[in-house]
Amino acid sequence: MQSFFQNLYKYKQSEQRHQKENFITEILSYCLENDIVFGKKFLNKIDGNILFQKPTCRTQFLDTKFGKPDILIELNNTIILIECKVDASQGNNQLNRYAQYLRKQKIRNKHFIFLTKYFEDVNNKLFKDLNFRSMRWYEVFELLQPSSNIISKEFSKYLIEQKMSTKISFNKADISALKYINETVAKMDEFLVRLEELLSRQCKNKVVQDRNTFQGYYGVYTKIKVGVLWLGFYQFDSYEEMQVGISVEALCKSQFEKQIDKLSKFNNWELPYIENNYKIWYNGKKISTFFSNNTFSANEAFNFLEFQFEKIKKLL
Repeated sequence: MQSFFQNLYKYKQSEQRHQKENFITEILSYCLENDIVFGKKFLNKIDGNILFQKPTCRTQFLDTKFGKPDILIELNNTIILIECKVDASQGNNQLNRYAQYLRKQKIRNKHFIFLTKYFEDVNNKLFKDLNFRSMRWYEVFELLQPSSNIISKEFSKYLIEQKMSTKISFNKADISALKYINETVAKMDEFLVRLEELLSRQCKNKVVQDRNTFQGYYGVYTKIKVGVLWLGFYQFDSYEEMQVGISVEALCKSQFEKQIDKLSKFNNWELPYIENNYKIWYNGKKISTFFSNNTFSANEAFNFLEFQFEKIKKLL
């Protein structure tokens, strides 16, 4: 069994990726297992009928079919799946996939917790059979008070530092930003039209605009020989800042997998990651890279994506 600090080290910071969400997930898991008072209060909040025992938590375990849930708590007669979000929103079909995983487990008493920093609208009726509930990080903070466990105390301080200890509501800056929403969306749509034209000139299949800011992406895609090609704005869980990027998605173990791997490595794309039985290869830059004098340079961003696209045209 790995130590708590070794688990945290897996998510060490890099220049390209931040690991805040994974980092916080590991600390929460540790506190649930090792702070008896907090663990009791947390389980009681989920279900007052759970007979308390020291929970066993698994974090970031990979199921090749259903994905990688953040925390799975196992007790004698209960299983609890917790999906944690900090700054990002739920991934595409993510909650549905984890629900499928839970439904296949033979334990009778099942709970599905969606833990977020901000409010997210979820149709609870879809997961009624799994005792689904949304929780916010400020509720975790409240359950940690007071605690004699040194890690729990430090976790409380960290949640305060990250502005996750109180319920988040509108502030003046949010209200001011509402004035510019339509203008911002119009500018992003104009950029998408340019990307759509780029793909339409080169690709035989229809190019579709994929505007889903709630899921963390805003771009265009088309089917290509090897799978799906996507260009646009991304907000991944593992990136603190929005990205301008390009990705290729293909089924795992497809006949094109080695070809895409070879080409992406040659062009210094990121190592592929697996989601819902698909492999996704990606290359992108922070959106701030394309700002000059506080203004987004659409031309520079477009030229970057066009240059990356030219490198992988043989996949078409």
